[in-house]
Amino acid sequence: YMEIERIVSVLISLITVIPVYFLFRKFFIRFISLIGSAIFLIEPRIIGNSVLGITEPLYILLGVTSLVLFLSDKKWIYLSFSVLAIFAIIRYEGLLLIIPFSIVYFIKFKNERRRIFKFALCIGVFFLILFPVAMIRMDTMGKDGFISHYSVGISVLDRNVLQGNRDADDEF
Repeated sequence: YMEIERIVSVLISLITVIPVYFLFRKFFIRFISLIGSAIFLIEPRIIGNSVLGITEPLYILLGVTSLVLFLSDKKWIYLSFSVLAIFAIIRYEGLLLIIPFSIVYFIKFKNERRRIFKFALCIGVFFLILFPVAMIRMDTMGKDGFISHYSVGISVLDRNVLQGNRDADDEF
């Protein structure tokens, strides 16, 4: 099973080159975009993460894909928020990207009439994908895996730093 996991991980890393090229294409000419994609492909950490068989290549693929979809035409905006939700499911740090996506959304569509309604739909799509996973995680593990990471950090900060406990290393 580990060999299958490694092969799938390497294939996902190879597929990631396509959205990386399109992301580079947004900012550079075709030749530089090809060079940037090739450098991304042969970068040692990408190769190492692919061979380990961890979720990092899928996380990078979904992150770059959500950025490419978000920066492309208006018709792909809903799909970008749905890919962003799956991105957050893989690792909870992806949840933080909802803030820059929201800010850039309002900058990008500042002249559009129904931008608030469309943004509400985008956020609705995002949470429609995220909430069922959070509920399943709450039922099985007792924590959702999204907000619980941030709330635990705040509680450790409150208990140890603000109350003056010196045994803060025991929490970690």
